[in-house]
Amino acid sequence: MRNYFFLSLSAVAYASESNPPNFPASVKVFTAATSPDEISSAVNAAFAENGGDPNTSCNNGEFSDSRFAFLFAPGSYSTDVPVGYYTSVYGAGASPYDVTFTGDRGVYCEEACGLFESGSLTTFWRSAENFHTTSSYVWPTGEYKILCTQLIK
Repeated sequence: MRNYFFLSLSAVAYASESNPPNFPASVKVFTAATSPDEISSAVNAAFAENGGDPNTSCNNGEFSDSRFAFLFAPGSYSTDVPVGYYTSVYGAGASPYDVTFTGDRGVYCEEACGLFESGSLTTFWRSAENFHTTSSYVWPTGEYKILCTQLIK
């Protein structure tokens, strides 16, 4: 009886959800029809807040309260996507082949502060999943940086 009651409550809760969901402003969903300028504007604004140029703004956003998620529907994207602190990039296809990045840099993360001798020990709390890239690929390893189902040519 207890399981039946739980399932009934779950069904009621999910029935009231909108489709598509009402994401907060920090979550953006892009399609192949989205202009590269619109994509660049959104990802560069997030990167300016939680990333920045590692050679000029050391650890910008490292302790920020802001969080960002960028979802890319199946298609091909020529936009470069810098990934700063507390930022996630997701290919929203069934397989990594469904979402392709073809820009010069594609989806990338840079070393901390341009201090290559210290490596990437402070480039953490960011993720990128489920896409294919033909771009040069920069993603230094460090603390809590997730890369899942990536196809790199």
